[in-house]
Amino acid sequence: MSRERVYQLLREQAGTFVSGQELSGLLGISRAAVWKAIDSLRRDGYTIEARTGLGYRLTAAPDALAEREIRRYLTVPCPDLRCLEEIDSTNSYLKRIALEGAPHGTVAVANYQTGGRGRISRTFLSPKDKGVYLSILLRPKLTPEQLLPVIEEKKAAPFQLTYTDNANLYICIGYGEQKTGGYSIAVNELYLTDTNIVVNTSLLGPDASEKEEAQPSCPYIVIKTEYLEHTVLFE
Repeated sequence: MSRERVYQLLREQAGTFVSGQELSGLLGISRAAVWKAIDSLRRDGYTIEARTGLGYRLTAAPDALAEREIRRYLTVPCPDLRCLEEIDSTNSYLKRIALEGAPHGTVAVANYQTGGRGRISRTFLSPKDKGVYLSILLRPKLTPEQLLPVIEEKKAAPFQLTYTDNANLYICIGYGEQKTGGYSIAVNELYLTDTNIVVNTSLLGPDASEKEEAQPSCPYIVIKTEYLEHTVLFE
């Protein structure tokens, strides 16, 4: 896209002028296309100075959630970064695109949420221009092969169990068969006492804004943590 390529060149030469002719030649586009890209960047909030005989100079970037600006500061790869001005909930949004195949590591960041949710389904206020609201989609491979058949056998009914491979502890909680899909599980509390590992979870959803899946589902969660000689207390 011409706009992004013009931006990259201006960013690389930040503080100095780059002529329209040079931009045109480096990018292989017309001078008119260069001007159109400059105009589009200005409408995005960028301050670009123009001087006859000198060209263009990027002098300021907008204070906004823009993918191109966020990626400048990332130190690890992000396969899919989605910057949203407004969304119902970044969590709900990622749930929807996860079902469509969004990859591990996808990030959704929003300037405003109309239906943000806190712990234990509490309302989470997320007003416009007052914070950065984000969620990360993770698809970790947590469950050992030996544990999967046990979960498959038990998942039709509510269950709680633990499993250890001596290095890790797996805390498993299932909510039994539900009439539809679209559920998620919140970890409300997970903490350590002198003798116990305390865990509290709750079943959420489906959200009113989400289309319920017609097929029954058996939601469960597996929490992986370091193995300790502690008793697990389910609250």
